[in-house]
Amino acid sequence: MTRKRPDETRNALLDAAFTEAARVGWQSASLDRILEGAGVTKGALYHHFGSKDGLGHALIEERLRAWMLSAWLEPVQGKDPIGAVQQVLREHAAKMDAEALVTGCPLNTISQDICGVDEGFRRRLDAIYRDWELGLADALRRGQERGLVRPDADCYRAAGFVVAVSEGLMGVARCRRDLNAYRDQVETLCAWLDTLRA
Repeated sequence: MTRKRPDETRNALLDAAFTEAARVGWQSASLDRILEGAGVTKGALYHHFGSKDGLGHALIEERLRAWMLSAWLEPVQGKDPIGAVQQVLREHAAKMDAEALVTGCPLNTISQDICGVDEGFRRRLDAIYRDWELGLADALRRGQERGLVRPDADCYRAAGFVVAVSEGLMGVARCRRDLNAYRDQVETLCAWLDTLRA
């Protein structure tokens, strides 16, 4: 293994952990595969994170949160929020292939795997879902101010519904391994979003 600077080692561990956990969940994540993917020793993991759970907590707070912001919130800022959410949903559905259908959404995969087992993980994952909901609600409220979203729409409830349905669709699609059904349901959600238009 090559020597890395401490920040490179830490980032390599987080990247490898994200890849592994997004594929199989956190409980089944193999430390050996994470270490191999990062190109570091077990000692480096314990030096930077103290334990597998310490690595998992950092993974959620740093990598998973950044993924959610990049994938779901940044694209809807400063735009028609309904059209932007529909575009994100459709782009995710279009990029979905057989392999992505097996692994599913990283947030969904990790949440379903660990939330019922560990309170520290559950709290951190819940914070990400709440940030996603609040970010979408804020985008919808800004859309109301610009006359793009119905003034009577409850933006927070609508945002919570979009998050719940998006994650539910991914969970069902992952189980069924049916791309066409997933894409059809994404279109159903997009049609419901149209009902929020002013």
